[in-house]
Amino acid sequence: QLEALTITDGCLGDDIAGIIDLINSLTSNDTLNTLRLVRCGLTSEMLTPDVCRSLFANIPFIDLQSNILGDTGAVQIASSLRDMYPVSCTNTCPLKQLSLTDNNISEVGCVTLITTFQMYIRDPDNPWKIEGCVSMGR
Repeated sequence: QLEALTITDGCLGDDIAGIIDLINSLTSNDTLNTLRLVRCGLTSEMLTPDVCRSLFANIPFIDLQSNILGDTGAVQIASSLRDMYPVSCTNTCPLKQLSLTDNNISEVGCVTLITTFQMYIRDPDNPWKIEGCVSMGR
């Protein structure tokens, strides 16, 4: 059973429906623990609420490094996580590690992500790990 998938230097294009179909087909596999979409041309415009819902539904380790997400993408990720997993909700977000290295995310985007993720840290022995917020020293 597929536990990890890496797509590197792939062009996802700008077909949002195709991206959603790809991610849904991958995330329907309950054993997929790691998804890496590295240097795939993923942009903030592609991070629609449907894409984010599919992407962050049940994969604990997601690597989106070296794409073109910027602050807008960081804010969209944070917003989607807040919408999907309200703090008052008993459902816990499965995401444990998110790598956004080399996505042109400034301090503004990093603060948004870190603030959002801190709302979900319920177990101090199992904190979230955010990569790519170098400007924040994290």
